[in-house]
Amino acid sequence: MSLKEKQTSTLIRMLNLNKAPESKESLDEPWKLLVYDEFCRDIVAPLLRVGDLRKHGVTLHLSLMGERQAVADVPAVYFVLPTKENIKRIGQDCGGHLYDSYHLNFASHLTQDLMEELALSTLESSTTHQISKIFDQYVHFISYESDLFSLGQKNSFFDFNDHSISDSKAQLNISNTVESLFSVLVTLGVVPIIRCPKNGAAEAIATQLDQKLHDHLQSMGNLFSESSSGGATNFQRPVLILLDRSVDLPIMLHHPWTYQPLVHDLLDMKLNRVQIEVNNPETNKKETKHYDLDEHDSFWTQNTFSPFQNIGESVNSHLKEYKATMDDFKKMSGGMDIENYDESQVLGRDVQPKRDLTRFVQWPRYVRLQRQRRVLLQRLKV
Repeated sequence: MSLKEKQTSTLIRMLNLNKAPESKESLDEPWKLLVYDEFCRDIVAPLLRVGDLRKHGVTLHLSLMGERQAVADVPAVYFVLPTKENIKRIGQDCGGHLYDSYHLNFASHLTQDLMEELALSTLESSTTHQISKIFDQYVHFISYESDLFSLGQKNSFFDFNDHSISDSKAQLNISNTVESLFSVLVTLGVVPIIRCPKNGAAEAIATQLDQKLHDHLQSMGNLFSESSSGGATNFQRPVLILLDRSVDLPIMLHHPWTYQPLVHDLLDMKLNRVQIEVNNPETNKKETKHYDLDEHDSFWTQNTFSPFQNIGESVNSHLKEYKATMDDFKKMSGGMDIENYDESQVLGRDVQPKRDLTRFVQWPRYVRLQRQRRVLLQRLKV
């Protein structure tokens, strides 16, 4: 499994109240709410869509710092960073009796001080019994692709090279980076050999990360032994190379003439999603359309690194293939429109009861054609 797949698997388990999704116990769980902070929202966005959340029983997903109404008899899954502000807000939610129970999940390690602060706030409101579970998920990073992730640190290059920054702020930046890299390693289940240049931020990060790994491996029941198969330690150690961004400054000003970088630069792509303003012919007004560009989009994956001048040819070839398929389909269906086609309406066929067979068979051909048409229309706009 790739890093993105493993992080997705961790989040799905979290949404199932930290039970395996395929377990009988998890299938009996009630509907639930998902409450996240801004950073954890960005973690979820490239991995799970709204339909995926509903599939795992999430009826609402709400911001931690936003105004929320009480929902009785419903458990709430919290997914937040372990910060003092978030702990304070969770304590206020418990005191306000917003939900039936609270399943607290932190993107990285919850320190002892914050744990005591949470315990104190729930004791004051007599709601300690409502805290069902507390988990450190170690997913403090954002996965964009199977082989691409980000630590989500804004202005990090400036912060690491600002000579006027205070020592405490510089140490906080290093600690946050170490915590995020540690989460990546825990998710992958590997203990790497670390290499870095000397006398720079990379060396400071590498030193602290190495010490954190060493201290954790000395503890009983460490996360790496638990994540490996059969409980045995994985002795195949990859090499983690940490470099300062300054070793290759021109790359930040480089704008390749390929599909993915151009979409990112021109359409302000964020979290694998772009927004495009289009004219609505019915209202004659502009409206914003959202398009997800990820591994689920076959056109995107096939043309990600293609030169831009080849994209038009690729769209035309897909259109020709689609039109040829449509011609064959119309001959088979007697000229019925694909958008209004329903296989059960064809003469001589009985209407069958609905069954969920998506795991065993492919979608009918007319459904695949409908989806292909929508994807092609999106590509023409993007």
